[in-house]
Amino acid sequence: IVGNGSLEMELREYVKEHHMNNKVTFAGYVEDERLPLYFKQCDVFVLASTARSEAFGLVQIEAMSYGKPVINTALKSGVPYVSLHEKTGLTVEPGNVKSMEQAIRWMVEHPKEREEMGRSARIRVKKEFGLDDMLAQMHQMRKLGPLSGIMKMIPGMPKMPEVNDEETDRKLKQTEAIIYSMTQEERKNPSILNAKRKERIAK
Repeated sequence: IVGNGSLEMELREYVKEHHMNNKVTFAGYVEDERLPLYFKQCDVFVLASTARSEAFGLVQIEAMSYGKPVINTALKSGVPYVSLHEKTGLTVEPGNVKSMEQAIRWMVEHPKEREEMGRSARIRVKKEFGLDDMLAQMHQMRKLGPLSGIMKMIPGMPKMPEVNDEETDRKLKQTEAIIYSMTQEERKNPSILNAKRKERIAK
């Protein structure tokens, strides 16, 4: 588990109580320069977000670029559009722990299918999610109206809870601002960004 937060101590206690210390490793805070190592080492990337304001989940694009399948949640946003159910990963209902468990277990028990999803994920990122392309897509989406209405137009999109369009639009604008603040070279190859540069961009 990479990162820290309000649930860290609770998770550590859970792991200890259930004698899982030999199965779960807490990496804590990891600097941006070292994150690629963790992306490369993992078999599956899990984006277990329940926040309806999660516009795209850009971190899953980063994982996909390393050829990793994604387990994401069916938020009423662009998250399930980025990684497609049963093509580049699996999508489960937000907050459904049982479904998440089943998805992770499926990935573990089906290595060939998992690796194929990872290959498809990498191809999808290269084909669909260059940062300039993302900007164009976000602009087009906003022209079409509220995101909640747009998601209903996407074939095969699962039924999801109502979304706060105002908050989602704010997140989209924030994402656009971040990309606009990057140079053309950085947009083409985000991996060249170091931690300090990423921090300045995020501000």
